[in-house]
Amino acid sequence: MDEDSTAPDQMSGALVLRSRDTVEHLYGLKEWEKRFGNNIMLMPRGDYKSFLDIMRDFELETVEIVSFMLPYPKTPCWERCVSNAESFCEHGDFALREFVSVDRSTSQLSYAQQPKTWVSDSSPSSQNAVSPSVNRILNNVELKEALQRFDPDVTEEVAAYTRRVYMSNPNGSSILALIRGVPATQVDGFRKLLAGYFTTPPVPSLVLIDSDWWPPASFIIAFNLPFFAISTTERQDYRKCGPNKNLRARYSLEFLRLEESACGEEVQEDTNSSDNLVLHEGVFSFMVTGQSDNYWTAICLNDEFFEEDPGLLDDEIPPVDPIIQIPPPSAENFWSPRAYALLALGLQLEKIIEHHRDVHYHLKISLDRYHCNYMTLYWKILKSAKMKRSVGYFGKDYKEILGQ
Repeated sequence: MDEDSTAPDQMSGALVLRSRDTVEHLYGLKEWEKRFGNNIMLMPRGDYKSFLDIMRDFELETVEIVSFMLPYPKTPCWERCVSNAESFCEHGDFALREFVSVDRSTSQLSYAQQPKTWVSDSSPSSQNAVSPSVNRILNNVELKEALQRFDPDVTEEVAAYTRRVYMSNPNGSSILALIRGVPATQVDGFRKLLAGYFTTPPVPSLVLIDSDWWPPASFIIAFNLPFFAISTTERQDYRKCGPNKNLRARYSLEFLRLEESACGEEVQEDTNSSDNLVLHEGVFSFMVTGQSDNYWTAICLNDEFFEEDPGLLDDEIPPVDPIIQIPPPSAENFWSPRAYALLALGLQLEKIIEHHRDVHYHLKISLDRYHCNYMTLYWKILKSAKMKRSVGYFGKDYKEILGQ
């Protein structure tokens, strides 16, 4: 029997062969079950305490963004990321304290999509330690209240539960409200999430680790997916991460001149004027972290200024989970964090493919036009040159004949 074989099947006597990949896969499953498969039902109340609150309890100087993101290996890239996040959230505290709702129907930025957040908690326990304001669309102030993990009068042990947070077009206030509610055990995962979101220019990344930065150990599954999408001038992203620094790049497509016809052909009806088009950079950042299959938090930060059909509409209670576009499971049924992350990854990759297909479509129209016009001009020049040579040869021959 070779080293990749298993023991004979007791039922049929057959010899079942398994590849090394299968053996390694089973080993990985066993390791996961060993570390994170425990059936945690109750958690000490202290495990839910905000990391920033813990720092304040020890009377440590707390500059919220810097304190949350550091200490960490001080590389130039990481320091730029922290600086971007700090600049992005510069006025977030004031906005949270002096929140004023904007009437978008009369706003000059009626097309601009303000930050929207969806929070949903699920617990297998009958004890409800969850804020009543979850599972609906929240503004930044409501988000801050919803992220309070439990009421002040709950017992010392609270129910373990999963939390899912989706942020559409986050601003400084929503990011600040988010980090103020992050428990210490989840800080490492949130750092990686924010690092991916605030790195400029954004880079793709995939993180699959178990972290012991703060005991007990937690798993972290995170990915960062930058992409390009075609938007319009009315749906641009004006967010800044510095005095003169855009968070996301954008490029006018006026030079494509899509409204002009190529070689006498009519312009396609579904082609927008390039004067109104913008090639827009976007980022989808996702992270799930936790200590077991029934105690984890997933967070998604999504740029969708240019989406005609955004993940969160104006409905107060979304019918589906906006991260995976599937109705939430019942209280007794849970997504595993690994399955949830794969669903989110697959769905977003499909969306990115569609965005890039649209970019290719518009570029092809422009390139076809330039190629056609170039070839037309080339043949005109070539024809003109041939005519000049013919006239020259004819004149030469005529003079030679006369000279004879």
